[in-house]
Amino acid sequence: MTRDKEETWVNIGTARLDHRFNDMFNLRNTLRFSHMDRDSAVTNPTAVLPDTLNRSRPQRSILDNQTDLTAKFDTFGFGHTATTGIELSRETFDFLRWASNGPNTTISNPNHHQLPAKTLAQNSYTTSTGFGIYVADQIRLNQYFDIVGGARWDYFGTEVNDKFLNDKRHQLDKMWSYRGGLVFHPTAAQSYYFSYGTSFNPSAEGVAFSVATNGTPPEKNEIFEVGAKIAFFDGALNLQSAVFRIDKTNARTPNPIDPTLPNVITGKQRSQGFEIGLVGRLVPGVNVFTGYTFLDTEVLKDNTAANIGKQIANVPEDSANLWITYDFLEKWQIGGGPSYVGSRFSNNANANRVPGFVRWDSTIAYQITKNIQLRLNAINLTNQLYFDSVGGSKAVPAAGRTFISSASFKF
Repeated sequence: MTRDKEETWVNIGTARLDHRFNDMFNLRNTLRFSHMDRDSAVTNPTAVLPDTLNRSRPQRSILDNQTDLTAKFDTFGFGHTATTGIELSRETFDFLRWASNGPNTTISNPNHHQLPAKTLAQNSYTTSTGFGIYVADQIRLNQYFDIVGGARWDYFGTEVNDKFLNDKRHQLDKMWSYRGGLVFHPTAAQSYYFSYGTSFNPSAEGVAFSVATNGTPPEKNEIFEVGAKIAFFDGALNLQSAVFRIDKTNARTPNPIDPTLPNVITGKQRSQGFEIGLVGRLVPGVNVFTGYTFLDTEVLKDNTAANIGKQIANVPEDSANLWITYDFLEKWQIGGGPSYVGSRFSNNANANRVPGFVRWDSTIAYQITKNIQLRLNAINLTNQLYFDSVGGSKAVPAAGRTFISSASFKF
């Protein structure tokens, strides 16, 4: 339809403060604010072929501040690199959606200029507040071995004011997460490690609070990883690789008694695979960043029996990237490369799939002074049609050819 459109405005600002008190203590504070305004009008055909236009105007704002204090010290002959910090965040989501139904039309001979009446279909305002406090320590036992341990406590509260349904809902999640590991350094250029960690996904994460997730506890994850990091040519080239398994031990799944009730957390999902990456400078001025990831996913347990044994939605089996930059004339940098994402299913039933794609990006930068840099990034240079996200029976096309200019200042 000629009236269809999607316009998005994104503004992001970041301020970072680094202060080194002495050789022992270093403080870093990062403050970031972002605001996104999206105006969308999309025609949705259905089985009876009405000319239906859904128009939405969501606005999302995120304010996040993270403070880290790093300390290096020795106790009883063991070297410590300890980090502790606090993270504060506030996210808002203001969502308006209108639905309009016009006279019926046909796909073979549509009327592009019908102007149906507009009616309000959704009007809600959601606010999420997060607070996290954490501590981690890497302890050097001797020349060959380090142990790593850490813990984090999170508070995540979400409140939605649904003005259309005249309804208010609130959810509060509080949870601990942990990580630990062992690192082996046979030489200065080699590191091999094993790590274990936990994490969680609140049901209202991403400020997505719905009837299906109302009151549903967080999902819990366990992460196992074995990997290696090897440096070549005195550190000019670095290879890293890992084999991992992520188990979601209590995945959200429909209520077995009544699917219209909020989800229950009785499912189980697994994602396992490996990744390999190469970063370094092959010759003076030429920097290379490349990697490949393989993911094998499976729904192990679900209240929808047809989903068991299927792949997890929106997760590609294969993805890869290559990025090369060249520094020249002391102040200039130019670069680019492709990124590949394989095909993905839109739901855990694996009923619909979107194809994989290759996207080409590039960059050019000019270093005005030691502390000031200008950069222009071009994303999706070939204007490739691909899908940024999929879910259920819908696939959302990604942005076309995009240019982003930025300026960075250090002081």
